[in-house]
Amino acid sequence: MGVTKSVNPPSIGLDGQGFGFPCLSCSGCLYSVAERRAGLRVEFPGLVREESMSRMRGERGEGRLGTFFALTLLVVMIYLGFKVVPVMINSYAFKDFIEEEARFASVRRDDEEIRTRVYNKARELQLPVSKEMIHMERTNSRIDIAVSYAVPIVTPVYTYQYKRDEKVSSPLF
Repeated sequence: MGVTKSVNPPSIGLDGQGFGFPCLSCSGCLYSVAERRAGLRVEFPGLVREESMSRMRGERGEGRLGTFFALTLLVVMIYLGFKVVPVMINSYAFKDFIEEEARFASVRRDDEEIRTRVYNKARELQLPVSKEMIHMERTNSRIDIAVSYAVPIVTPVYTYQYKRDEKVSSPLF
């Protein structure tokens, strides 16, 4: 056996003739041709091969399984996004419409006209609202509009009820 000497990288050999390329046959040494001929072995702390190639071959399937789970999760999130986001957008547009109707309620003297407009907007946005679900109360100084509804979001596994309680109160001028 040769002499082992520990040095800090980089090294180009003990006599300056080595090239400092890593040796592929052993773990963790920078071994030049001249050092190999002289029977010297130079090791560098911290430059150690983690595992042999046979050990790494056995772990190859774990990476594919992780990728499969990540892609499955991504597909599920995209699917749920296509199911949930349009319902949320329609619900917020409906709330905005109710607020607008309450703001301009002083111009419209008839509560039934406001109720019909709110009902038609709900039908346009494909929300499950009936005229009986729209509650209105008008005083001399305020108008209150309240609508409670639940939109079913159907998935192959579960049906979620997206519940909304829209309540708007606005002063009359």
